[in-house]
Amino acid sequence: MPIEDSESFLAPEGYLVHVGVGWFLTPAKVERVKNVQVGRSTVPGIFYVFVRRDDESQDASPIAIALNFIVHEGEPFLMNVVSVGLEVDEALKLVKSLRPLSWWKSKAILQLVFQRTDDDDDLDEQEKMRRHYEALLAVKDLPATRRRDRVTDALLKEVAEVYRQAWADGENPTQEVAKHFFKSHSTAARWVGMSRKKGYLGPADGPKGGELET
Repeated sequence: MPIEDSESFLAPEGYLVHVGVGWFLTPAKVERVKNVQVGRSTVPGIFYVFVRRDDESQDASPIAIALNFIVHEGEPFLMNVVSVGLEVDEALKLVKSLRPLSWWKSKAILQLVFQRTDDDDDLDEQEKMRRHYEALLAVKDLPATRRRDRVTDALLKEVAEVYRQAWADGENPTQEVAKHFFKSHSTAARWVGMSRKKGYLGPADGPKGGELET
């Protein structure tokens, strides 16, 4: 298959890579995941990349990392990281040192498209090749880096509103901010902190977060 013949998309040396539909460790039936467009290709709206160290040594500590993505407006966003053997920050640093984040996005999209077309017996070889080519075009057009959002007072006020409502609903407020803005958990946490400093969100009510009444 093209993805395996292309040296640029081979798994990093010493690691195994698997791509799946849904989020890692979150039950989701494949048929219930909505398909969306990335370029001219159709892919699941949520997917994960699982990275495991290919080390047969019994003495080596196991390392396994899952990158959970969501597609928004035609572009995949990393929403959270699940890690075994490393702290989350260290795990993200490791995968970025192995390949840029844009590579992991492209790898996932290509593999998802290739798996889907190769498993479809109703497609002839010419149609499969066409879809493979469209997938290659889709990842070629993915931006390597996304323009950073300008953190305005209006944005921080909205962060406070989303956080406050999530806390009242008994949800994880920082995680809900991340979902609302399609940002990573670390970015959401930073914005929450900035919102507190600006006074749009009150001080945390203990280590679990929330908001003290002033």
